[in-house]
Amino acid sequence: MTGDAASIGRIDYLDGLRAALMLLGIPFHAALAFSGGGWLVSSPIDSPALVAVADFLHAWRMPAFFLVAGFFAALLLQRRGPGPWFRGRLTRLGVPLVFGVVLTVPVQWALIGHHRFGNWPETWAFVSRLAAVPSQWWLLHLWFLLELLILCAVTAVIAASPLRSSLARLSDVVARCAHRRPAATTAVVLLLASVLVLLGRGAWRLLSLDEMLNGVISRNLVVYAPAFAVGALLGSRRDLLSLVTSRAAAATFAIAAVAASVVAVTVSGAGAGTVVRSVAWTIVGLTAAGVALSTARGLLERRRHVIRWLVDASLVVYIVHQPIILALAVVLFSIGVFGILGWTVTVATALILSALIYEVVNRTPGLRFLLTGRTFRQTSLLEGRGRLRAP
Repeated sequence: MTGDAASIGRIDYLDGLRAALMLLGIPFHAALAFSGGGWLVSSPIDSPALVAVADFLHAWRMPAFFLVAGFFAALLLQRRGPGPWFRGRLTRLGVPLVFGVVLTVPVQWALIGHHRFGNWPETWAFVSRLAAVPSQWWLLHLWFLLELLILCAVTAVIAASPLRSSLARLSDVVARCAHRRPAATTAVVLLLASVLVLLGRGAWRLLSLDEMLNGVISRNLVVYAPAFAVGALLGSRRDLLSLVTSRAAAATFAIAAVAASVVAVTVSGAGAGTVVRSVAWTIVGLTAAGVALSTARGLLERRRHVIRWLVDASLVVYIVHQPIILALAVVLFSIGVFGILGWTVTVATALILSALIYEVVNRTPGLRFLLTGRTFRQTSLLEGRGRLRAP
């Protein structure tokens, strides 16, 4: 990969965006619980407004997250090389993944079981069944850490292979085309990403990978891989990052995202309709991610202590927030609090409790390493101190 990305220091607004995308998991998962849509725990009363909140966040949050992750992958690969970089990823992502699963997943199983069955004997039987067979239940909200690690492993292998020089030349070609004909180049990239998602999902289904992998690794791996690749392209060419975060680009992306959303919602039927919806949702995710990048550049470009705290706290907050949401939802359902009120109380309480847990973790060296993959003290709101390090 080429370009001047290797000379970049920290990019505060992208750090802040990555943290914000993780923290948005709190209103997203709370909306799933209180929308009545049949999530892990589900309100007996439907809330169309919260369905809309969940759908809105779902459309762009994870594409934007994987795009930013791809950006930093390319950026740091140029500084450290594939071997040291991937070893760092194993520590920063793998250790919190394993400990997060051990710490939070059994608690969630118990909460879900008790919500569904209403007694502890059936709950423990439910937990035992889930523990006996590997499945998507083993990861729950932490699925993205495993799939991000897989994408990082693939990236490290490519970066250490002869393909690296070919991809560098390709990124140069894309950059030249983008500067000469930005609209046409963007359209080609979006269509190519959509085709790759279609092919990936088709191959996933053809090879019966859901059954083979028992859902531990999901088709999200191929759904979000193009966003990761686009982010890697931006990470290798800072001039492209400036181009896609301009006001003109943001306006174009917003219009494209709205148009693709209309197509995705209105097109029905199997066969060609399924293909059109898949293409439309891919375009929605990537264009909305572009809007998120531009918005973050406007709001988060100045370094602030609270943004540094969000960056450092975001992983711990994300790991612990879902069991807190499940517990709060179950309690609120039992006392008849539903809808927007229940969602608001849950979001506020989960954010406060998760933040306090981060502060405790940050003060506890062994626990800090297990939940963040880091050994040094990080930013604290309680003490007003800490250091922001490269991931």
